[in-house]
Amino acid sequence: MTIQLINSNQIENEVINVSYNIPVILDCFTDSCGPCKQMYPHLEALSKTNKNFLIKKINTAVNPGFVSHYRIQSVPTLLLFWNGALIRRTGFLSSQGQIIAFANVDD
Repeated sequence: MTIQLINSNQIENEVINVSYNIPVILDCFTDSCGPCKQMYPHLEALSKTNKNFLIKKINTAVNPGFVSHYRIQSVPTLLLFWNGALIRRTGFLSSQGQIIAFANVDD
């Protein structure tokens, strides 16, 4: 499964509502972000093999209202939504293992 690109108008339906059933990682990126490009292959691989969470992405350069609302200060930023709420955030993660640990909602 490829990672769905969403915009700020889709956050409620595509992230918050979905997170009641399964955790959702939202990858906040820009096209010019080098670390975003480094992290993306790990996210893409996990989106194809992992069944414990979903991954979606949003381009912060074209969604300024989202950036303000969620106080995104730098990219990459990963946001984890679970049960309709933002429960965790982090910056760059360099491996699939780190992303899996970030998405673990059992701890």
